[in-house]
Amino acid sequence: MEATRADDVAAEAERIFKHAHHTHYQHDPVINPRTGTYDVDCSAFVAHVLEVVAREHLALLTAQTKAPNPRAVDFYEFFASPSLPAGWKRVATLADVRRGDVVAWRLPTIKPGEDTGHVFVVAQTPDYNAAAGAWVVHVYDSSNIIHYDDSRDKSGKYHSGVGTGAIRFQVDDSGAPTKFQFGPGDKFHALPMAVARLERIAAAPKTTEHGAHEQRKEGRKEEPRHGTGGATAASSQMPSDLGSGHRIARAAKAGEHLGEGEFAFATYVLAAQGGMLLAPTTFACWGPRQTIPASVGSGSSTYLLAGGVVFRNF
Repeated sequence: MEATRADDVAAEAERIFKHAHHTHYQHDPVINPRTGTYDVDCSAFVAHVLEVVAREHLALLTAQTKAPNPRAVDFYEFFASPSLPAGWKRVATLADVRRGDVVAWRLPTIKPGEDTGHVFVVAQTPDYNAAAGAWVVHVYDSSNIIHYDDSRDKSGKYHSGVGTGAIRFQVDDSGAPTKFQFGPGDKFHALPMAVARLERIAAAPKTTEHGAHEQRKEGRKEEPRHGTGGATAASSQMPSDLGSGHRIARAAKAGEHLGEGEFAFATYVLAAQGGMLLAPTTFACWGPRQTIPASVGSGSSTYLLAGGVVFRNF
């Protein structure tokens, strides 16, 4: 069976968990895969997972939320938005949650520099615990609060950071999650929650020199790790609904809001110190009612808009 994007997300989250030699929960992220250092909070952990295996999906999230470094509240607001862009699918009930789905909730009061909620990657299909009257969801996350069956609990001493454990949930009559309990001794908390699943973004047909359309096979090019000096680019998938008739309307500009029937194809280049732009590059596509961001990614993996075009259907 072909692996899904959700499978890719779960596999990367698990890989980081298994190779995290130094990890600590903190809001100012420090990530070094070579040394196995992942000093991150929950949102930086999930954002890094997406950046590695689903950068185009992360770009859709950051574009819609206008948050280049998304927090837990940004994940929640994106998942709970009236319409998710192609590539993301909302999961309404906990019984339908699967490995690789992403769950987020937000706190009622958002304060600068403090936790805004929580976000994590689902590790396996949830089970219902009749004795506890709750659903049990095993997760990959970064946390400073002990979970059930927590890998961070070392002989009674808790170590914060990246790990795995179980969180219990209660649901309403429709099966949607409404309350959660981190671990033993914790109470159930009622907060707004949302769940989303990553799906493959369909490839757009490309036009041949004869004007006919060919269907490009879906795929994802491998990109060198940042800092390796490689010049090969990783390309995001183009939307499938570009339309049978389209023309170039104008050059793409940062901060531009796209109208109905408009799509932008933009090139982003890795930013380096001194304001220089260096390879590798990456490509992103933006659809109707979205805003073209000036940059994607975060920290040392920030890509700046270098150019692009806006197409309009007719």
